Amino acid sequence: GLGQEVVMPARYASLQRVRLGLDTFMRDRLGMKQPSRALAFYYWLQLQEQILAVIPITGCLVLTMAIYFKHTVSEPGKLTGGLISAIFGLMFFMDGLRVAIMPLGDLIGHTLPEKFKVRYILVIACALGILCTYAEPAIASLRPLADLVNRCDTPYLFLVLNDFQEILVLSIGIGVGVAAMFGVLRFLRGWSLKPLIVLSMTPTMACACYMSWGNPDLAPLIGLAWDCGGVTTGPVTVPILLSLGIGVMKGQRARQEAREVLQEKSVKNQGKSLEGFGIVTLASAFPVLAVELLSIILSIRYTRDDIRTNFGTQNCTVGAVVASAKPAAVATDAALVTDAILFALRSILPLNAFLIILIVFVLRVPLPSITFAVPIPSDLLPDEDLAASTGTFTKRTRSAEDQHHDHDDYCTDDEGEICVDEKARRKRLRQERKAKMARAVDLAAQTVSPGRREKRQASLDAQRP
Repeated sequence: GLGQEVVMPARYASLQRVRLGLDTFMRDRLGMKQPSRALAFYYWLQLQEQILAVIPITGCLVLTMAIYFKHTVSEPGKLTGGLISAIFGLMFFMDGLRVAIMPLGDLIGHTLPEKFKVRYILVIACALGILCTYAEPAIASLRPLADLVNRCDTPYLFLVLNDFQEILVLSIGIGVGVAAMFGVLRFLRGWSLKPLIVLSMTPTMACACYMSWGNPDLAPLIGLAWDCGGVTTGPVTVPILLSLGIGVMKGQRARQEAREVLQEKSVKNQGKSLEGFGIVTLASAFPVLAVELLSIILSIRYTRDDIRTNFGTQNCTVGAVVASAKPAAVATDAALVTDAILFALRSILPLNAFLIILIVFVLRVPLPSITFAVPIPSDLLPDEDLAASTGTFTKRTRSAEDQHHDHDDYCTDDEGEICVDEKARRKRLRQERKAKMARAVDLAAQTVSPGRREKRQASLDAQRP
């Protein structure tokens, strides 16, 4: 309640002591300054997030296989190596987005509405939506799914994931692009979000009902369509579309306020600072509709028997399938790595090239500064005592704060100027750190129950001579 002292839990006090010790070690032993130490702690937090994202789901899958299917991991070494690669890959991928993609998206979102008309903004928004879809890492998950689908069991799902995989990704991108166009129009025209959601979800639900009851062969594609809606809300699409939407909204509001000032109207804050949000909702709904429409068009173009028999070249009877079954070709590790690198380059380079060309040659503004620096946390130790680890004498001017310190820290050089004895200063700083650690321990001890506190105090008293 109010007036009660807030006591930090013991585990948080322990983490704070560890953080303080690491910060002290990096500052005094390694000579790292605040920006470098802030970046080190940032990467450590990013690594923790990826570990918490990958390890639990992997453990759940391993336990499920062991309990329900009585299977164990055949090659734990490769599994461990894959997990480590996935953790560090996700960490560097997210940091690459922060450093290289986000500044470009923010600049385009703030500059584009100021220099172009609506029709050009819509074209650029649609192109951004398509390229962001190709750059999404979750799109890569569609490739291995194609090998798990049987032509004879689910013919249309097999056709979409194998023969029309590129068309599938393009349709998802077109859905995101159309959603970006409607989102921009909503900001410029002041439309409400609810009617747009109703207009997008009504045909989506109608197509789903037709695929479920009107043409049951398309029922397996319903799940794929709705999963594709979640694929588009990944770490690439969301930041760029949000920055674009917020930039368009701010530019439109600035122009509206300017017109009101010219017309001698009072400009009032209507509390619409979150108008830029909502474009991600549309980016989740339109790809679902796009995949459903693609499935319906393919069902009109190709019959179920044509797909099952591969246009008369395959027999789907049980005996024929078993007799014609061939062992799948196993790709080498080098081939898998090469394919992954080529797929990553094909996914991310077009988006980067488009953003850079748009900024340099179309918007004609300087590229934003690229830096790995992160905001410095307030609890990092200052750099003012960094020279204490050298053991030298550094000249400095005596300030009012220095008057509170021990006079043994200061000396006089040959010219009679005041200087700092860094050895004495380092000793005093070491004592201050010990006192700070002792206060942290006392704070953590306050969270211990009274009974345990009395036992601990009794054991400490018994150990004293």
